[in-house]
Amino acid sequence: MDKSDNVPGYWGNRSITVKFSVGIGLLVFLMMIIAATGYLSLAYVQNAHEAIGTSTTIQRLVFEMDREMEKARQLHSEFFRQYPKIGLKKAHEFYAQPAIGKTARAVTISRTLKRIISRTRVSDALGKSNVDLTLYLSSAKRFADTSIESFELVTRLASPSTGREAALEEVRLWLKKKLLGHGELFFTFHDMEYLIDSYRITRERHVMQSAFNVAFRLGKTVHGSQALGLTDKERIVFHLNLLKKIAEEILDIDGAIAAKFRDFALQRQSADAVSDDLIRLAKKEVEISDQKIRTTHRLAVIFLALVTLAGFLGALSIAMILNRNITRRIVRLTNVAQKLKQGSLDVVAEEGVQDELGRLGRTFNFMAARMRALIENLEREVRDRTRKLRRTNESLKLEIRDRKQVEEQLHQSRKMEAIGTLAGGIAHDFNNILSAIMGYAELAQLDLPETSKSNTYIDQVLNASNRAKELVGHILSFSRKNAGDRVPVQINSIVKEIMELLRATIPATIDIQEHIDSGGIILANPTQVHQVIMNLSTNAAQAMEDTGGVLSVGITTETVLKDQLAEFGAPSANTLLKSGEYMKLTVKDTGPGIEPGIMDKIFDPYFTTKETGKGSGVGLAVVHGIATASGGAVRVESRLGRGTSFHVYFPRVHHGKELAGQVVPGGTTAPGGGEHILIVDDEKSLVEINKERLKKLGYRVSATTQSLEALEMFSSRPGDFDLVITDQTMPVITGDQLARRMLAVKPGIPIVLCTGYSASISKAKAKQLGIRAFIMKPVQGQVLAATVRRVLDE
Repeated sequence: MDKSDNVPGYWGNRSITVKFSVGIGLLVFLMMIIAATGYLSLAYVQNAHEAIGTSTTIQRLVFEMDREMEKARQLHSEFFRQYPKIGLKKAHEFYAQPAIGKTARAVTISRTLKRIISRTRVSDALGKSNVDLTLYLSSAKRFADTSIESFELVTRLASPSTGREAALEEVRLWLKKKLLGHGELFFTFHDMEYLIDSYRITRERHVMQSAFNVAFRLGKTVHGSQALGLTDKERIVFHLNLLKKIAEEILDIDGAIAAKFRDFALQRQSADAVSDDLIRLAKKEVEISDQKIRTTHRLAVIFLALVTLAGFLGALSIAMILNRNITRRIVRLTNVAQKLKQGSLDVVAEEGVQDELGRLGRTFNFMAARMRALIENLEREVRDRTRKLRRTNESLKLEIRDRKQVEEQLHQSRKMEAIGTLAGGIAHDFNNILSAIMGYAELAQLDLPETSKSNTYIDQVLNASNRAKELVGHILSFSRKNAGDRVPVQINSIVKEIMELLRATIPATIDIQEHIDSGGIILANPTQVHQVIMNLSTNAAQAMEDTGGVLSVGITTETVLKDQLAEFGAPSANTLLKSGEYMKLTVKDTGPGIEPGIMDKIFDPYFTTKETGKGSGVGLAVVHGIATASGGAVRVESRLGRGTSFHVYFPRVHHGKELAGQVVPGGTTAPGGGEHILIVDDEKSLVEINKERLKKLGYRVSATTQSLEALEMFSSRPGDFDLVITDQTMPVITGDQLARRMLAVKPGIPIVLCTGYSASISKAKAKQLGIRAFIMKPVQGQVLAATVRRVLDE
């Protein structure tokens, strides 16, 4: 140890805590002086900034209040200029109400301005300047009161129902009708009428006075007329007096309105002067506060520089003392600690001094001895922990494998959901196109002789359109957008029916086997279940047609437990299945199997490995859509050279309730009638087709492609329409929304809703809304006619 480090005397024997406390105390004292100086300066500057902010706020509020008042005045003037052109109601809506709103905003600003000014020196400055602040702050309130009074005067003058001008017009029309054909009387009345109309244009009082003179002359002429009876004379004179009384009221109202406008001008002159004074005084207050801030800043900088210099010199002296007594000894202890870190446990720290550093040296020596003992124990614990980590790693690998299966399942589900959304949109547009093709074809056929060869061609067009319609149905099936009418189905009977059909169509080289172990019931569409079994069986037969084999179809009951749901991961192409009891349909073949590389694609629409003409790629997509729409799933097992098994799961039901579906009756003869029908569809061609179809059946038809126009037509004449046919997907207002509004206007009006596809409406929802019939596009003429007649007859 360096002998110079041993400081004798009182200071050298003090503890490190005392030494640091003295040094830090001196530094804290200097810092407190600096902080106090800074605080006082900041407080003074903050007050000045607050004054600037308040003055700026006053300027901003004055500008805002003046702007709102100017907008209110402009709207007020526009009201008086526009109400004779657009009507009092629209003028109130477009100008009067916004003007009142702007005035209310100005009143609110004036209250805020008053509260702020009362806390500043601006208020005193205004008082010394003899500026009436109260007059300015109340100008918005006075403008509001005056404008409301003027609006009320205009309403009293020009209201279509109760206004004086309307009353004057009513009396004038009565007199005109009564005096028509009475020669001189009518010409005198015409002169009076001309003067009244001139007053409406000029609003000059002497013009109305001239009209009064003519009215007086007309009254005298009526008294002396020989062509009028006594009763007619009295009634005419009464109406002339009434006309004069109403005209005098109009003159009084116009005079009151003119007085309001003079009041507006006076208010504006007085308010503008105070506004300029407020802005000027606020700017002056900002300049004074800026000067205070600059002065305070200079004084604070000088004082803080002096205090900082003194503090730096004091800190330097304290640092030199602490370095000699503490820092050097800490460096030596640090070197000992560094050697301990490097693994040298044989180092020894100095222990002779009795202060904190001496006790720390003894602690280092004790730690070195303890660390030697701990190292031996740690080596044993590391070996034990390594074994535990290996076991944990194996467990994590198993969990990661399970999670990957769930992720693959979710990926496939989202892919099918996206394809379904695309299919639904395509189906909607395609159904509209098919509707136009089939509609125009049917209309063309109606105008052709039965012996025409063109009838044959049109039949082929309709047959092709029907096949396209069925294809759209397939698209909606695999997209899960169209589940069809579901009823309790005994799946066994459908399997047996299909097996009989397959035995007659499948080559003899393929052996068909049935394994039906259960007779459970599912809730599904029978036609779609038939389609699932037929698609899977046909695919299996085609896989074995060259080599022969065994086609096995089976029905079993299976309970899927919660811990078994992970088995339904990719490549099963399911949505997430729920635990419960299911009817499992199994279609198995002994064909070549499915390549592992394409297993994830087999349920994609239009994916096929068959040659052209033997498959469209829709079959398995339809199977998937029907199964998942029924709440079930599809699971696939395949091995190359060993065959493929498709397992379709349908939820089993024990007490099925039949789902009622609405069936539109058909017939060879389209029924007609004479009722009035409103057709609404945004497709112009479909409107024309359905309009022509119904007109040929004798109906009176109104049609439009705009839903808003249809609502206006119906609302204005609800009693004229007996039935409404509307499309679902339309801009602005959809079909179900249009139906709600029409039923609110005329409860019970029969409505038929047509749609090519919509995810937001179904038969059940349409029925709840009060819609009588729900038809899927494309709609055949016979179906439309039968539906319309049935709904009208109900």
